[in-house]
Amino acid sequence: MKLITFISIFLGGNLGNAADVPSMSTPLFLKPGFSTVIEFATTPTHVVIGDANSFQVERLKNSLVIKTLSSEAVSNLLVYFRSGEPKVFIIRASEDAEPTLYKKIQAEIPIRIEKKASIDSTKPKKTKIVSARFDSKKDYLTIEYVIAADSSSQITPSWEEVRITYAGKTFDPQSSWSERKVVQRDSFVKARAIFTTPDIPRNLKGVSLLIPTKEDKKKITLGLKG
Repeated sequence: MKLITFISIFLGGNLGNAADVPSMSTPLFLKPGFSTVIEFATTPTHVVIGDANSFQVERLKNSLVIKTLSSEAVSNLLVYFRSGEPKVFIIRASEDAEPTLYKKIQAEIPIRIEKKASIDSTKPKKTKIVSARFDSKKDYLTIEYVIAADSSSQITPSWEEVRITYAGKTFDPQSSWSERKVVQRDSFVKARAIFTTPDIPRNLKGVSLLIPTKEDKKKITLGLKG
């Protein structure tokens, strides 16, 4: 196992230009006392981490093992390979986080496209609930969701005012997170909210997530399916 102790460690291969780094990032959630393992299809050649004082990164064959050295920290992590685009991660450490224990990054399969064919790579995903689940002790409800904007206008959610509602009652989250503050046109933003022992049915029937926006007085309402 190889310990990465510097901000940038050269493991072989070319780093490339900064302009070649993709803008799409993958969030990883860390918690003190837990390790996060990222497994790749090929061996990383170069690893760059923004805050080497708050995070420890070790390499194990095709995997990276990440540990937080701080109770609250955030950084970026770039992983380069001999071929293909680098992978970009946003790593966040928190005492209240539900840690990402293992994540496997699948190999990219090239798509053969006919000359006359075209792909709309900017097509946004649908605004929806990705997952809503209680922990094993029913103490925490974690909701992951996606806010998507079409080509007509951007969306500026009031992230600090996100709530869940049930039977006329509303519940504030203990913590919340989003990739970006603003959802630009033809794009989407991943977000999550964690609620502590809310007084709602465990099958989530009749429970909704309310998301106010600065562009519209009417809140975005997403039902949580049981």
